[in-house]
Amino acid sequence: MRRIAVVQRQPSEIIRIIRFSGELCQITGVGYPPLSVPSRSGTQINDISPTARFRLLKAIARVDWTKVTDGCFVTLTYPDEQANGAYKQMTSHRHQIIRHIEKDAGKHVPMLWRKEWKPRLTGKHVGIMAPHFHIAVLGGTPVHDVDVNRWWTRIIGATRHVQTKVVPCQNGKHAALYMAKYLTKQDALSSILDNAAYLNITGRAWGWHRKAILPLFPIEEIAFISDDEFMAIKRYARIVTGRTGPDCTEGLTVIGPMTKLIREEISKMGLDKDIGIT
Repeated sequence: MRRIAVVQRQPSEIIRIIRFSGELCQITGVGYPPLSVPSRSGTQINDISPTARFRLLKAIARVDWTKVTDGCFVTLTYPDEQANGAYKQMTSHRHQIIRHIEKDAGKHVPMLWRKEWKPRLTGKHVGIMAPHFHIAVLGGTPVHDVDVNRWWTRIIGATRHVQTKVVPCQNGKHAALYMAKYLTKQDALSSILDNAAYLNITGRAWGWHRKAILPLFPIEEIAFISDDEFMAIKRYARIVTGRTGPDCTEGLTVIGPMTKLIREEISKMGLDKDIGIT
């Protein structure tokens, strides 16, 4: 049995902080003693968890999409006979297609990938969970579907036609909307309990490629605000985001256009004079 220590938190030791980065706002506090968290090493990852999905949404909110002028969205599927491949094998397939995309672009390209599981809708494996990949290519010359299909067919060793799709990125806003919609959605859960092979899958559900060269907004931070100011800002944030239910003394994270309204309220309170940028 794992034991998790109960740590007494002292409010007087907490530093209230507000952070902005793009369309991400974190109203939080630092100074809590660190808690011991059991390692997840070796655990099964069968779906994108709420925590992982939240981290992904926060990462998307920090990207400066006005600087993402080229790129595309790639979808890669497996034929029925390869629907339950080994995790290491699928990871190798993903690495190889990413190398092909970068080679075609002639440079390093940031990407965000997502492995999604859905039940087959047709064929002899109807209802069986099968994987496919979404890859958001965030820069470089958009690749063509015919090239992607040729690369993917050769990479996975398919002996018949496989379905691939490439959607050009219209602009930065289009990229952000696509990623928020397709790369953070929950996997289909209708028939998971009937698929033992799916339940035994391990590995990551999503990840960045060359995250360091993504155009990210800087982190703007306002620290050492009073408890009263902190609660006033948090109450306002709850109102503009339509959050209901009991309040608490913990922080709050806001993602999306509503962060602009929170910035304006902070400016009215005169708290943005000593903002720091990291």
